[in-house]
This record gives sequence, structure tokens and C-alpha cells, in this order.
Amino acid sequence: MIGSINSFSASLAGTLFDSLQQLHCGQQIMPITKSSGQPDAQREKKEEQSSADSTPARLQQNSSLAKTSKSTNEDSTLKDYKDLSLKQQQEVTELQQREQEVRAHEQAHIAAAGGHVNGGASYSYQTGPDGRQYVSGGSVDIDTSPVPGDPEATEEKARTVRRAAMAPANPSAQDQKVAGQAAAMETQARMDQLKQEQEEEKETEKQVEKPQNSLQATPAQERMVHTAITAYRDAQSPVSQHPVFSSFM
Repeated sequence: MIGSINSFSASLAGTLFDSLQQLHCGQQIMPITKSSGQPDAQREKKEEQSSADSTPARLQQNSSLAKTSKSTNEDSTLKDYKDLSLKQQQEVTELQQREQEVRAHEQAHIAAAGGHVNGGASYSYQTGPDGRQYVSGGSVDIDTSPVPGDPEATEEKARTVRRAAMAPANPSAQDQKVAGQAAAMETQARMDQLKQEQEEEKETEKQVEKPQNSLQATPAQERMVHTAITAYRDAQSPVSQHPVFSSFM
């Protein structure tokens, strides 16, 4: 009796153990099956979409940072006037004044030269302590060549060039040199013009003298005319004279 009870208890215990083991294994398998499916795929899909959405924003942000960095590098060479030392500020002020003087100087040349300027003004530059470029020198190319075959036009052109060279308030040594060359060209043109006028006068006199020379009578013609006049007078006079003596009067 006791053996039967023990055998039944052992069989019942084995059955319960198997059921519990299957239940336990089923509970472990089900979550693993579910967790290995949709959650991981959805998570990966969301991460890919988030990465794709953020790529243009990152590119735009990087581009903006690059432009800012470039602008910062370019502006790093320029300095504000207030950030300079007193000596540097004085140098900048002198450069600014120099630039105004040079530009005014070259514009005075251009205004007085009229149409004899070849192009505009050319400038040279100097970098200041603030990193900026300032005009430090300049020049204007003026045509100083004579007008071929026209001394009068050459004289007028030389006079204009001379005025243009001395137009600035403070002409430079080069300006004075150009003015001297223009004055010499003006004198030469005046001499050429005077010579040309003299030649034209001589030519005019020759043309006037030619008709007079063509009408001048020869000695034989003059004697014939004199004889005719004498004969006419004798015919009108009451005193008759021998024709031979009349012809030689």
C-alpha cells in the first residue's frame, strides 16, 4: 500500500516537473522569438531614416562653418583703427592723406589734358598697418607727339600738354620735365609755322608776277608803239615833219 502510494507520488511529481519544464521553456522561447523580429528591424529603419534626414542639415552646417572660417581668416588680416597703436594710427592717417593727394594730382592732369590722355590714371599701392591697400603713387600717359604736317595744330597741342603738366598744385619733377619738353615743341612748331607762311607768300608772289611778265613788251614792240604814237601826233599837228625824223623822237 505504501509502495503504491510512493509510486503514484513519484509519477505525479514527474508529470508536474515535465509540465513546469515545458511551461518554463515556452516562456523563454516566446520573448526571444518576438524580440528577434520587428523591434530590431524597426529600430534599424528609424536609425537609417534619422541618419538620412540629418545628412543635409549636417552638410549645410558644415558649409556654414566653412564660410564662417573663411570669412574669419580673410578678416583676420584687417584690423580696426581703434585696435592699432598710436604710431600705427598716425601711419594710417598719413597713408589716407597721401592717397587723396595722389588721386587729386592725377585728376588735375586728366582734366587739363583734354583729349590727349591715353587711357586713365595708373596707381601703385601700399599696405597699411591695418591690412588695407592705399594709393601711394600714380601717373597719367599723355600723348606728346607732334601733329604731322600741321605746325599750327602742333603748337596748340604743345600748349595744352604744357598746361596739363603744370595743372596740379604741386607739380613733380617729372611734371616739370614734361612741361619743358612741351614748351620746346611749341617753339619749334611756331618756327615751322612761320617758315610755312613765308613759303606760301613767296608762292603767291610768283603767281602774281607771271601775268605781268607775260604782258611786258619787247624793245622792238616798244619802238613800234612809239612810232605809231608819233605818227598820230604828227597827223594832228599843223606843222608837217618828215616821217623819218619822227620815228626816232
